[in-house]
Amino acid sequence: MRLELIMRPLIALRPSCFETFPQPVLTHAVGKAAGALDSHRRQLMLDRWEGLTATYNRVHNPKEEAADIGELRRLHIELDHAVTADYGWRISRSTMTSGRLAKACASLSAPLRASSCSTGSSS
Repeated sequence: MRLELIMRPLIALRPSCFETFPQPVLTHAVGKAAGALDSHRRQLMLDRWEGLTATYNRVHNPKEEAADIGELRRLHIELDHAVTADYGWRISRSTMTSGRLAKACASLSAPLRASSCSTGSSS
């Protein structure tokens, strides 16, 4: 029996839209909000002996009422506010807390995505 090694070229990955998406200059508010969220999430996961999936399953479960999960939700909203402010987007608090944030951000960023993700030559 003879074993052969087949060499194939690696798949060339094209940059995603996210790599070319215009990024704002992040302010201290974003760093502070992100740091607070990260610290709280780390401690919550250590205290509960849970990973990211279990943690975020709790976050997205409307029946979950634990105080630490509620705080994690609040910290995510704080970070969302800071990031949208850095982009200069005006989104109301009710939109951010009602679960319509992704739709609002998508509509605000559509012109940016169109220019960043336009189909070009496929090399």
